[in-house]
This record gives sequence, C-alpha cells and structure tokens, in this order.
Amino acid sequence: MGGFWWQLMDGGGMKGLAGMGVVACTKSLRARCVAKPAAWGRLQMFTVPHGGEGVTEQGFTDYTAEFLLTRGPYALLGYSWCGCTNGAEARPRAKEWDSDFGEPENGAPCAETGDGTGVFVRQWTKAAVSWDCNAGHGVITAKRERPVRVQ
Repeated sequence: MGGFWWQLMDGGGMKGLAGMGVVACTKSLRARCVAKPAAWGRLQMFTVPHGGEGVTEQGFTDYTAEFLLTRGPYALLGYSWCGCTNGAEARPRAKEWDSDFGEPENGAPCAETGDGTGVFVRQWTKAAVSWDCNAGHGVITAKRERPVRVQ
C-alpha cells in the first residue's frame, strides 16, 4: 500500500523567489544550493498561491523554475487543498507541467554561476534551469535531443 501522510510533508518548498528582492533571493538560494540540502530528506510541497488565480504565464514559469531548481527527490508542485472539492473550480495549468525535463544530472543541486552573480543554475537531462535574482525571474531552456546514430 503506497501513499503519503499530509502532516509529514514540508509545506515550505515554495519561497516565492519572484517576490523577493535581490539580497533575499540570493540569500535564500545560497542556503538551498548546497551539496546536501536538509529539505531533501523529506517530501516537499511547492504550493502555487491562491490556486493559481491571477498568475501570468511568466509567473507559472517562475514557479516551475523555482521548483525544478530547488526540489529534492521527493517533491510535489500544485495547489495544496485548492480544487479538492466538487471539481467546479478548475485551476489553471502551466504549459511547463506537461513537459518532461528529465532528471537532475548526477543528482546535483543548483549552484551559483560565480561569486556574487546572483544567478543560479541546475542542469536536468532534458533542460537547463536558471534563476536570476537580479532580474527576479527563472528560465527553463529545453535541451535539444541528439539523434541516435544506428550503425
């Protein structure tokens, strides 16, 4: 029998990097982009606030980028309890949520691109994810698949 216990989840996965200033964003990511983040030892819930109401396309990219950049091996991205009723309250769905980004390369966490840059990256097998604290946004760039040569 599989499943999870709601109360054992860490509901603090999503920090809302887009709403932070440069200093707070950089501090937050430096704390999470370490060799073995403590949060990776438990299931993390990354919650998009207000059931996604009013979230722009860039906002969904930002939430998804933060999730991919900082998540551990056990993580969920969604709306928490929002929408767990009669189904009449359909929630917006980010286009990124239907994409396959693969797995983190070598299981590695995110890393700052250089001393004091405020730009953090994480390589996935099918995408590169970055967050620029100076710009206040994340970017997800799909990697081109190389054709397999059959001999």
